[in-house]
Amino acid sequence: MDRADQTSRQPASHPRDVRWPTVLLGALGALLVAGIWFAATHSLGVSWRDRVPVSEAVLNGEAAWESQDVLVLLVGGCNAGARLEHLTESSERVEVAVSTRLMFGGEGGGDCQEGVEVMLDEPLGERTLVDLTSGTSLTVGRR
Repeated sequence: MDRADQTSRQPASHPRDVRWPTVLLGALGALLVAGIWFAATHSLGVSWRDRVPVSEAVLNGEAAWESQDVLVLLVGGCNAGARLEHLTESSERVEVAVSTRLMFGGEGGGDCQEGVEVMLDEPLGERTLVDLTSGTSLTVGRR
């Protein structure tokens, strides 16, 4: 036998033998990334801005009750930067939507409320106040 025949008769490595280390390293890498993400979100927290339902609506103060054009919309959030996202007034309805920063993990997120003052163009009067996030009509209180 010549040398060319000897080299061609050597067994080739099986494809399965080459793949398993790659698959194992890929799985370990994915677990490492997931572990880092989990640790970071639970220690530092992740936040994003989204609409939240209004828990309470009140006319602000004695002067506001007389003029009925300053509303305070209360939403859940601890220093979450609540802000008015939408305000539409018509002769029959006032529609509002409020957003805050929502938090997953990290510090904060307890049972808090914060308010957003809304200056209406016209007194609320008999118009219905509607929270667009929850789709409910709100009863307006007095402070």
